[in-house]
Amino acid sequence: MQVMSSVLARTDTTGTYVSHPVLDATALNREILMSSADLSVQVVPTVDEVADGDPARIRSMMLLLDQLGGEFNDIRASLRAGGYHGLALFEELEATRQRLLYEPAQGTAWSAQKGCATALLTLQEAGRGHPNLSATVGPDVLDTVFPDGTSLEDLLVTSRTDFFGQSKTDAVDHAKKRMTDLERFITGPLYPRFDEFITYGTDGLGIRSRKQTVTHVVVEFVRRQIAAHTPLVEPAVMVSIGCGTAQPMFEIARDLKFMGIKPELMLVDQDPIALAFALELARQRGLSDHVEIHCTRLFDRRSRPVDIAKILNGRTPLLIEDTGLREYLPDTMYRTLTSNSWKALAASGLLVSGNMNANRPQAEVLNGLIGWQPKVFVRTLEQAAALHVKAGIELTELQACVTKDGVYTVYVAEKVPAR
Repeated sequence: MQVMSSVLARTDTTGTYVSHPVLDATALNREILMSSADLSVQVVPTVDEVADGDPARIRSMMLLLDQLGGEFNDIRASLRAGGYHGLALFEELEATRQRLLYEPAQGTAWSAQKGCATALLTLQEAGRGHPNLSATVGPDVLDTVFPDGTSLEDLLVTSRTDFFGQSKTDAVDHAKKRMTDLERFITGPLYPRFDEFITYGTDGLGIRSRKQTVTHVVVEFVRRQIAAHTPLVEPAVMVSIGCGTAQPMFEIARDLKFMGIKPELMLVDQDPIALAFALELARQRGLSDHVEIHCTRLFDRRSRPVDIAKILNGRTPLLIEDTGLREYLPDTMYRTLTSNSWKALAASGLLVSGNMNANRPQAEVLNGLIGWQPKVFVRTLEQAAALHVKAGIELTELQACVTKDGVYTVYVAEKVPAR
């Protein structure tokens, strides 16, 4: 197991193993110890400005989640033994989650966003005193008009008919429901009980540290390029596939602008609501002129990934990032996306992806008590590394950057120019 990389210097990390003051990473550390000698593994010391200052509250939340998770699992087993299945089981379990985890109104508003980037935004902004679930994004986002003149609701309809073959009637009904759910989410108050959970709970910690890890590795990469006098083509084209609300990309763009480098962000997603939120967050950060959005299906019906070359239209990206996408992909789609992205990168470019760790702390909470959908494909370090190798990336070009809470690993591959 290597501990050096051209992406991260040893001084940028806490070391090789996860050492959290509260969370138990024994299984993950055992996995790191047994990983290939050729795979570089590091733990990145991000700082959670809210939660890190109170490890006692993290410990209390961990114990509470263990307790509630056990109670939830007992209820689920009892319902299944009693003959519940399908929709009836789902509805009973959702009612149980609302009773155990949320205020009743909170569960309705946030649960409707599960599986969407909007729900992750709540976790990313937890503990910062926002009164509503959508943090700084207000009701005006409902009136979003995209650069081509299409309204948000109309693009929701078009995305369902064009990407998924829905009838116009069904697509209109789907769009109206999503808009109603979105308005409830935006106007829904963030109650203290739920804010406590997402601030100090393991999954909230992981989401925020993943965002910071992505920002850290990309900005450090650019700094090293500058220090080595490597020519950087401007604007620096950076592509995010499955971008969601694109918060890491905005933080990267902010830091690059501070270094005097002009960023060009190409945000790609199939969810119009995620892109509407991204546009609003870009506006709030003064980055609207640096953003280009593409609403397109990420994989077609034959599981082929989005055509990156078509989106680039002759441009060569310094960065391709898809950190929030890979854990929803089966292995074949994972490999194909990796291969296509690697080929599209500039020489000396950076590919940044990620996956939830199979041996993460409190893994059972996500699919049980929280009930996150769709399915997450958790992977070991070796499994994710092997998929990169099968896609054409040498193991020596890859670094596994584990978040300090052990929930995620960000995989970073630097494309070394041919000599």
